[in-house]
Amino acid sequence: MTGELKILFIPVDAIGHVNSAIGIAQVLLDAGHQCIFAINNQWKGRLIKYGFQEVLLTQPGRQENVDPAQYWSELFVNVGAIKATDPLETLISIQKNLYPVIIEQTKAMDPVIEKLLVQIAPDVIVVDLAFEIPAVARSGIPWVFTCSFNPLMAGYDERVPPPGLGLPSIGLSGHQNEWNRCRQALNLAVRDHWSAYNKWVQSRGLPALPDYHFYHGSPYLNIYGYPLELDYLDMRSMPPKWHRFDNLKRTEREG
Repeated sequence: MTGELKILFIPVDAIGHVNSAIGIAQVLLDAGHQCIFAINNQWKGRLIKYGFQEVLLTQPGRQENVDPAQYWSELFVNVGAIKATDPLETLISIQKNLYPVIIEQTKAMDPVIEKLLVQIAPDVIVVDLAFEIPAVARSGIPWVFTCSFNPLMAGYDERVPPPGLGLPSIGLSGHQNEWNRCRQALNLAVRDHWSAYNKWVQSRGLPALPDYHFYHGSPYLNIYGYPLELDYLDMRSMPPKWHRFDNLKRTEREG
């Protein structure tokens, strides 16, 4: 491909994920490419100041004219993700209570995205999603998977601790039993949700998901942002077609 590309961004519409997508899109926009965001209508008018186009999506159960930060913060409180418990208990609560909500949203959005890809006909798709949208992988359009989460979620490797718990990674022999205990507890908590989602993904024409994970990496390109000094590359190598950037930080513009 040469010349201007039409690039469609499909991020989780939570603040951090959108900010990471903005950072990537700004670089591409400055390079002369067209950047379009498919995003929940709660974000209406918020991305135009960066020079991006907005394609606003309506999702069942989502109110309009609500600040997305308010929506996500209230959702996290309601599912028990913000409370005075130990990290493992909190993450298990997220898996049991938040995952079903996002799974249903993802299933509802899959046919919407499928139609949108036909209408927009992008040259490249950039996703930042924790749950696979089959329409993207089935489209035949080159796509990039972005991991703006903890880099421990970038690829699947038991040589590093499970993400989201703040477990130590120094002195490996003394901590691997704790890693395994937590990993088993998390797998057990998510097993039924994962099994049902895996069947649905396969019914949509994709291969089976990796055990207890909800997305495949892209066969084209996968990227994540994390400083080299803090990364886990001394403990594990990344899979093929995974590339690290120091950050995915946006440049704020007034307007």
